Amino acid sequence: MKRLLGICMLAGCAAWTGFRAARDLRRRERTLGELEQGLALLSRELGLAAPPMDELLAKLAGQSAGAARTLFQEAGKALEQLDVRSFSEGWAIVVQNLPDLQRDSREVLAGLGQVLGSYGGGEQRQALDAARKELGRLREAARAEWQRMGRVYQAMGLSGGAFFLILLL
Repeated sequence: MKRLLGICMLAGCAAWTGFRAARDLRRRERTLGELEQGLALLSRELGLAAPPMDELLAKLAGQSAGAARTLFQEAGKALEQLDVRSFSEGWAIVVQNLPDLQRDSREVLAGLGQVLGSYGGGEQRQALDAARKELGRLREAARAEWQRMGRVYQAMGLSGGAFFLILLL
């Protein structure tokens, strides 16, 4: 009985691993979409009123969802620590701590820390729009990878689970 339970657990773990890999691909695509929408909101707000950065980040945190909300909330906290580090350093730390991002998307976001709050509204919006377009391109690539590889990972997980089940029974 214990052996059968162990075999079933091993098969289930193999299947779960495949489904989790597919879910991680989907989550990365969704995170990039949330960040793209958040940057669009930030660009729009800078074009309309250009309030102080702390008020702007607090407002955007309330209007955003998921990774964009986390980004704006944590960037607001980084603003409170300007006596310890510059905003660009705090922004870079916030970006590095965002989950579900790869190196290329982190680099795109980290570059915004040098521009936000340091230049005029037009330059900030231009940098935001360029970053948003690059995140959109990365999101489309992540979506294509999820559509192409998601089912492969699921099938591999199920196949691996079935292999272990047959091998050990």
